[in-house]
Amino acid sequence: MQKHIQPGSAHQRGSTPQVQKTWEPNIFAPPRLLDIGLGDQLEVVRVIQTKQWHRIDKYMTLSHCWGARVPITLRSNNFGQFKEGIPMARLPKTFRDAVSVAKWLHIRYLWIDSLCIIQDSIEDWTIEAASMRDVYKYSYGTIAATGASDSSIGLFFEHLPHSVPPLKVNIAWTGWPAGEYYGFAFDLWDENITEAPLNRRAWVVKERLLSPPVLHFARHQMFWECQELAACETFPWGLPKAIRDEKTSAKRYLGAGSQEFKRRHWQDIVHTYTRGLLTRDTDKCIAFHGLVEQAQVVANDTYIAGFWRHYIVQQLPWQILTHRPSARSSAYRAPSWSWLSVNDEVSMLDVSERDDLLLELLDVWV
Repeated sequence: MQKHIQPGSAHQRGSTPQVQKTWEPNIFAPPRLLDIGLGDQLEVVRVIQTKQWHRIDKYMTLSHCWGARVPITLRSNNFGQFKEGIPMARLPKTFRDAVSVAKWLHIRYLWIDSLCIIQDSIEDWTIEAASMRDVYKYSYGTIAATGASDSSIGLFFEHLPHSVPPLKVNIAWTGWPAGEYYGFAFDLWDENITEAPLNRRAWVVKERLLSPPVLHFARHQMFWECQELAACETFPWGLPKAIRDEKTSAKRYLGAGSQEFKRRHWQDIVHTYTRGLLTRDTDKCIAFHGLVEQAQVVANDTYIAGFWRHYIVQQLPWQILTHRPSARSSAYRAPSWSWLSVNDEVSMLDVSERDDLLLELLDVWV
């Protein structure tokens, strides 16, 4: 992990290091952070207000499921106490593990939503939600509790060491060159990442795509995901092309700002986002907003209610994938022709290659 996150690592040579390309000191700091210190013996963490500090060095973010067990939260009546210090023993296991990982990487500051946003203040939540894109974009990286359904479980799971390396065989068969081949489970990414508890949350789509690197602590092994590389303990220097291109390309294209991103990978993002769960339906547009902001920077196009203007004709055909009556939002959120108006998993039909579309866009507004 340290080899991947440090500038000049093997996958970064010959290209701009992804972590360093995005993170620069003092460009941005969240209004609040946890000061976890750097010493091994520190038994408390403190909530700090960054505007009162002369300089904030690198910070990392934690992506986690709240689950049925609501973790310790920052509230108006304990703000002063948390600035004095929170005993490590009061933190749930996932938080304690995240502190250990950040310290191992020599990172002093950590951002955790439940401890850096005042949870009983609508005003504070609204302000923080508006800056969420920058919180993840300018972090040094995100620690993702991908395999844990709530914060009591932690980052680390027991697994059999012999199950991690791929099966290597020397084989010769008709139609293929003889040599060494690696056997592995083709659902390696889906089982550990796509279908994991954390990635059933709609908010996480933004967290994954905007963070420079993401360190996934999955149930069977660790995974690494950034614009330059997707890797895991089985394949530490990169996933096989068949998995990499299908499962992790949206993050790469978001940084590239190509037409391919708007045409095809936007469909993947919309599907991934709509299959995720939201505690409140009213968060549908808010949770997607930071991702849209970043996409507009690189897309050179106008965003309109879930679509890109240049490709809106091709993207308008979408379908609901859930086998139940459509759950449309009770309050107005988006026009009825937008997938944002429903609370269901949707998929855009890929008609981008067709040349027989009997539709011409004259104008559109919302």
